[in-house]
Amino acid sequence: MTTFNSYENDEKKFKHMIREQLPTNYRIKKNKNQYSNVDFIVYNKENEDNVLFIELKSRSYDLRRCDTLFIGKNKLKSIESNYKNSLLVWENKIDNSHHWVEYTDDLLKSNVKLINKSYCYLIDKHKTNCDIMTLIEYIIIKLSS
Repeated sequence: MTTFNSYENDEKKFKHMIREQLPTNYRIKKNKNQYSNVDFIVYNKENEDNVLFIELKSRSYDLRRCDTLFIGKNKLKSIESNYKNSLLVWENKIDNSHHWVEYTDDLLKSNVKLINKSYCYLIDKHKTNCDIMTLIEYIIIKLSS
C-alpha cells in the first residue's frame, strides 16, 4: 500500500532527477495547489509564460507486464479543462523506468474501465514514450519555442 509520505518521496526523487538533467535556465517546481490535478510546473526562466505541467503516476506494480496505463477519468478531464500543456508520466517503481505521453484530446478517446470503484482511461502503453532522456529533450524543445 502506497502511503502519502511514500508518494511525496517519489515526487521529490522525480523532481530532483528531472532538475539534474535540465539546463540551468530551466526550472521544475512542485505545484503548491493541493487540489490541482498536476504535480509539477516546468518553465524556462527566459520565458516564464511558456510552461509545461507534469502529472506523475508512481506505480509499485510492474508496468512491464501491462499493455495499458491507467489515469482517473476525472483527473484527465480536469487536465483537459485546465492544463492542456501537460505531460503524463507513469513511473515504474520496480525498475525505475518511466513511460510518458503528451496530453492530447485523443487520450479522451481511450477506453474507460471501472477500476477500484473509479472510472479510469486505459492509455495504450505502446503509444507512450519510454525513456526519461526523451522526456528531458521534449521539455527542452517545447519550452525553448
